[in-house]
Amino acid sequence: YQKNKEKIAKKNKITRATPEFKAKAKVYSDKWREENKENSQKYREGRRDEFNAQQKKSDYIRKNKILTYYSKNNFPECVCCGEKSNLIFLTLDHIEGRKNVTHEKRLGGNSLYTWITKNNFPSGFQTLCHNCNSAKSDSEMCPHQRRLK
Repeated sequence: YQKNKEKIAKKNKITRATPEFKAKAKVYSDKWREENKENSQKYREGRRDEFNAQQKKSDYIRKNKILTYYSKNNFPECVCCGEKSNLIFLTLDHIEGRKNVTHEKRLGGNSLYTWITKNNFPSGFQTLCHNCNSAKSDSEMCPHQRRLK
């Protein structure tokens, strides 16, 4: 196996990409899910707090990664006023407004972060603090930008 590891991996990747393989895998996973539904529910219920904590951590890491990408520096900060004291103060802003988006308009929060990651961090977004984002949406321009003009 070790000698042909790359060759086998390449062949498996091609095989798993076929519609026939995907259809069989879906049938199998649906059947397994149905057969193990009760056990899965019991497992999740017994670990609800653990699951929620893990999900919260995962969401925080994803948000940090995306807000860092759309900031000017290697850490998340508002591109307008420079706010960087806490991630909870920061949000993602559509530079041209939500009316001109390339994604589904219903996306927001974690679903938007997932879409951005899957689409290789498209342009059209920036990191702003909630104050600058709100001011921008109310009057087209943040007070920090008006002061500079």
